[in-house]
Amino acid sequence: MNTLTDNSRAHIADMMIQGTVMGITSLKTSLGELPPNDDEEITSLLKELITVEEGFEKRLKTYLS
Repeated sequence: MNTLTDNSRAHIADMMIQGTVMGITSLKTSLGELPPNDDEEITSLLKELITVEEGFEKRLKTYLS
């Protein structure tokens, strides 16, 4: 709905960044809630996803200006 009033690259990038930040927050919360003796593969996947999301955020910021 937001894109109907403003479909500029900056606006779309801003909306995508908001979603990415929510994803990063959720992943970091999940990582912090894991028990210390949890499966290493799960921990590794969470860390990898956080890195990927942070990379997306950085790339999206280039469209804000």
